[in-house]
Amino acid sequence: MAKSKPEEEAAAPEAEVAEPLTPEQRMAVLEKSLGTTRIMLFVVALLLIVSLAASVAILLLGTGNSQEDTELAATADSAQPIEQRQLAEKVEANLTRFDERLSKIETVVEKTNTGRFADILIEQEKDKQQFVLAAKDAITDLARMVPGSRTWLELYSEQIGNAVERSKARMTTIGAIKVESAEAKPAQ
Repeated sequence: MAKSKPEEEAAAPEAEVAEPLTPEQRMAVLEKSLGTTRIMLFVVALLLIVSLAASVAILLLGTGNSQEDTELAATADSAQPIEQRQLAEKVEANLTRFDERLSKIETVVEKTNTGRFADILIEQEKDKQQFVLAAKDAITDLARMVPGSRTWLELYSEQIGNAVERSKARMTTIGAIKVESAEAKPAQ
């Protein structure tokens, strides 16, 4: 029995539903739906932009120049220089106060950092002295174990002694800087 064309078309979707889709067919369906989604998003974005532009135009055109608006603008223009001068004076006064505060803060920070930095340097010098003295003791012990080592023991002992003296001098200088910093701090 021969089927009519509408019956064949009605049967065709049933056949497609019954058969699983191949990967190529799936990709085609997904790409088609993706294209449709993109078009819809583009249309929505376009409508949004057009409505935004229309709203801005209505706002700008809706605030027409009425007689009252013109009078208010003239009054505001005449009062504006006085307000600007007052505002400028306030800004200058605030700027002067902030400059004074900033200079005080900079001085305090500088002195605080100097004291902390001096403490760190003094601790480092103490550690260096302790290490050098430990090295001197080790060299002395080694010299006692090795026969004929008295000459290099004297040479190294002298160099180590000079290094310790320079380190102590640096500690004294750093301590003086710290004291100067501490004395200047209460003056503020």
